[in-house]
Amino acid sequence: MANINDVAKKAGVGTTTVSRVLNDSPLVSEKTKEKVLDAIKELNYYPSTFARGLAGFSTYTIGLIMDNTMDKAYANPFIYEVFRGIEKSIYENGYNLMLLGINTYQNNKLAVENVLQAKSLDGLVLPAELIMSDYFDKIKSYGLPVVSIGKLENGGNISNVDIDNFMAGYIAAKFLYERGYRKVYFSGIDPIKMFANDRYMGYKKFMQEKSLNILTPDSSFNNIDSIICIDNINSYKVLQKCKKLNKKVPKDIGIITFDNYPLAEYLEPPITNVEIDLHELGIRAGNEILRLVKQETYDARDIRIPASINARASTK
Repeated sequence: MANINDVAKKAGVGTTTVSRVLNDSPLVSEKTKEKVLDAIKELNYYPSTFARGLAGFSTYTIGLIMDNTMDKAYANPFIYEVFRGIEKSIYENGYNLMLLGINTYQNNKLAVENVLQAKSLDGLVLPAELIMSDYFDKIKSYGLPVVSIGKLENGGNISNVDIDNFMAGYIAAKFLYERGYRKVYFSGIDPIKMFANDRYMGYKKFMQEKSLNILTPDSSFNNIDSIICIDNINSYKVLQKCKKLNKKVPKDIGIITFDNYPLAEYLEPPITNVEIDLHELGIRAGNEILRLVKQETYDARDIRIPASINARASTK
């Protein structure tokens, strides 16, 4: 197995230069960097993360904290798409990813705290709800760069990455309007959940711009012609209600929902949905924590992932 000395000899440079290339140092010319990278590829050299850490005072490891309680870890299928995106970003940039459960203990102490005390991480990614809880008090004292998955209401100087839920609600209403619907109802309002409230406020903004009424449907749905559903489960219930009322979809009632999983494309008719790219959200979260780690700067950014419309048979 090749080592750093073999690479240096092959490229005709010193081991310090090889280390600088591995750490993407600006002190190495492009021509020299290319020679070193060619040697690494030819020799199939894999640098030791531990050795890189000793040289650069870095562990080359990012921690991802997840809520591993049974009712949350397995009830939310969306977290896996986010995780895939984070994993892709972290590993493609030469770092390792350590998955940590919030309720995992080691020697009668939270495993997260043990890892932080051992200085085994360069940065952390964690859900917004953890940052906005007492749990975060145990973490922030260690001074690591942190990125939040989800919007922060009062996050201070913490980067957060989230879907642009306000614009998602706005474009859902706009899509219905452009297809001739005017009596649009938003189903599933939940002001406690920030993402749901943001979606509703986006819908409300568009309706106000067009001087359209914010409606509440009567028992027969006669006063509405379209419905924006907060999620797939809600859209299933709305579709069943329309069938009971003998309302034709999409002729009498148009239906659009947020997200695609798990039901939207399999219902009858298939439901038009606001597409949420959770994989991209994960990639952007991974890129953001690496930016903070590599630049050694904690300047926070609010990063929003745009949504798009996937039109199906439930709308005209």
